[in-house]
Amino acid sequence: MGFIKLLFVTALGFCLLVNSTVVLADSARPGKTVIKTTLGGRANVYPALRNWFSDTLKRATRLTENDHYPEAVDLLRKTLQDSSLNRYEIAKAQQTLATWYSVLGNYQQAYDATQAAVAANGLDNIEHLQAMFKGVQLLNQMDRFKESATDFDKYQQEAPNVAGSEYLMQAANYFYQQDYKAAIQNVDKAFATGDKPASNWYQFKATSLLRGGDFEGAVAYCQEQMARQPANSQWLSMLVDAYAAMEKYPEALALMSEARIKGQLNTEAQVTQLYQLYASAGRYADAVGAIDAGLAAGQLQAGIRTLNAKGQFLYEAAQESKGKPEAAPLLQRAIDTLNKAVAADPADGNAEFWLGQIAEFAQDDNARAREYFATATSKTLKHKGLAWYYLGGVEDHLDHLAAAKAALREALNDPESKDIAQSYLKGMK
Repeated sequence: MGFIKLLFVTALGFCLLVNSTVVLADSARPGKTVIKTTLGGRANVYPALRNWFSDTLKRATRLTENDHYPEAVDLLRKTLQDSSLNRYEIAKAQQTLATWYSVLGNYQQAYDATQAAVAANGLDNIEHLQAMFKGVQLLNQMDRFKESATDFDKYQQEAPNVAGSEYLMQAANYFYQQDYKAAIQNVDKAFATGDKPASNWYQFKATSLLRGGDFEGAVAYCQEQMARQPANSQWLSMLVDAYAAMEKYPEALALMSEARIKGQLNTEAQVTQLYQLYASAGRYADAVGAIDAGLAAGQLQAGIRTLNAKGQFLYEAAQESKGKPEAAPLLQRAIDTLNKAVAADPADGNAEFWLGQIAEFAQDDNARAREYFATATSKTLKHKGLAWYYLGGVEDHLDHLAAAKAALREALNDPESKDIAQSYLKGMK
């Protein structure tokens, strides 16, 4: 089995951090304290709160200052049972409850409270719009991206000016629905607001281009950003990702080599990207060399992930060198490294997965391969379906027909191995 090529998106972890702060529309910023009429025609409301209600709200707020949020919530919920409350008071109480429910992590209750605040129609236009957008955020936090996008459209129809960070929230909604074209459109709208862009806006667009398959566009955008921010190593990583996605490994490796010469490959993530890139290019010996250099420099730790990768690449290098004098030493190094991985984390089955392949394909030892694959399937494993498939194959070679079929039926449950397992089963008597 050859190395499984990956689409690297090393920057994704940090570039999708969407600003969760409610950003007021331009007309609601300091110096512009009134929105007379929303785009939807809602006239501004001037809330009238009675003294006793204001006092109750202050008392509840003081409770939260001492982190007594549950007690504050209970107080306002009891207050809402008062049938004499006017719409302004209901809206204010629900708006406040939404904030406190959010603090407590009760996002559904917070969302329901924002909707109740909007429905009461008792907030001034600024706070009314804030409540609408808060609902957008809460749905996003609950991973209900389609609903969040719908609520954003309603908000946009009312808000005189939508802030850049708010458009980025909508971009995230589309991104997580895998509608990358719409995600990019909303990032572009964020830039068009003229608001000062946060650094993650640029990274978000680049990642959306990558995920959407516009690799040429991603390359051009990353090159543009590298020129704009030459000291930001994230753009090097993302540009390398884009080249790797197009399988333009010479271009990607040239960039990494230049960065290495300049002393710019210093972090674990960068060295990991380098050895993965070598492996994707089929240069397994170079991948092992990059790991060894990273370990020697203290940039990599000899943990389970590094040991598994090194063992796999040594095995692949041995397979490529089959018939040559270096093949046997490479294979032994692979076995030794993978055994270290087994010892490093007995619950991880990925080392046994590769040891099973070595036993089956390099040593023609089906009995030992059977032991490794059977052990691997009982542990945490990235390619569990393939392990079941290989187990089925060695059981078949050992004339254990019933066990072979049972293993292959397990392989049917994994999309990665379903088709090949189905084909194997059809060919069995």
